[in-house]
Amino acid sequence: MRVKRRGFTLVELLTVIAIIALLLSLALPALNEARMKAREVGDKASLRTINDAIENFAAEMGHYPNSRRNGVLYPFSGDPTAILDTAAWPPDQGAHVLFESLVGLDRIGYQKDHFYYVRDDGKPMTWDYNLGRPVVTERRSPFVKLESVNVGTMEKAHPASTNFQGNVNNNPVFMDTLDVSQPRPILYYKARTSRHLLDQIYDYGDNAAITDDINRDTGDPYHERFFNKPAGFYEYIWDPKTGVDPSSGVASFGNPSARPYNADTFILINAGRDHEYGTTDDITNF
Repeated sequence: MRVKRRGFTLVELLTVIAIIALLLSLALPALNEARMKAREVGDKASLRTINDAIENFAAEMGHYPNSRRNGVLYPFSGDPTAILDTAAWPPDQGAHVLFESLVGLDRIGYQKDHFYYVRDDGKPMTWDYNLGRPVVTERRSPFVKLESVNVGTMEKAHPASTNFQGNVNNNPVFMDTLDVSQPRPILYYKARTSRHLLDQIYDYGDNAAITDDINRDTGDPYHERFFNKPAGFYEYIWDPKTGVDPSSGVASFGNPSARPYNADTFILINAGRDHEYGTTDDITNF
């Protein structure tokens, strides 16, 4: 005698599907949070790697990499004999100069005769037509291994931007990994140790084209220190142990005695989860 097996009813099937959906709705946020935590750990490690590479650069070269915007950094292409017109392009930012200094535009190492340290007149370096790149002088091995960091361009970070054209859009920068589709550049600022005031030791303008373009204006400067304006940047890098008014005992980044973090070295800033520079989730070296 055959025993008839009873199948699932529609109600039972829908109940099972609902339970699975509920379990997934509970599990997915936890999985996403775990994934984001892992990326944050990786980004902190990458920032330490870049920080150590900068220190190694300084130990070998006698100074930290520049972060000043001294003209445009030209890629190894185009007419090697022409004076390039830079009027239509914003200058490379501190983030660009850092990559060029630690790795080289061609990714085979820093060289002395590049535009930020030697030439500032817009003329390319002596060109080697056989190799298809400038003649190398005093080439140094890369100070950081590319497999230990994330590298990209402003075109990937903000494809809709109108601020980035030509080389500033295409030249490489170190980037975070917290937003896979639109990663943010790692900002780099070198301290000007001959200066003494907070807003002179570090220059907001070193990465202003990046921060002005990416950060949004909340209209509420009292809750988040976005880098849309210089004041937000200087408050962000201010060391609150300094700037105490002797008469009131109140510390302020506007006091003449205020000093930034890392006043003698450099600052690195990863935008963090919210992809905005100057907020509490940033990853920094201070």
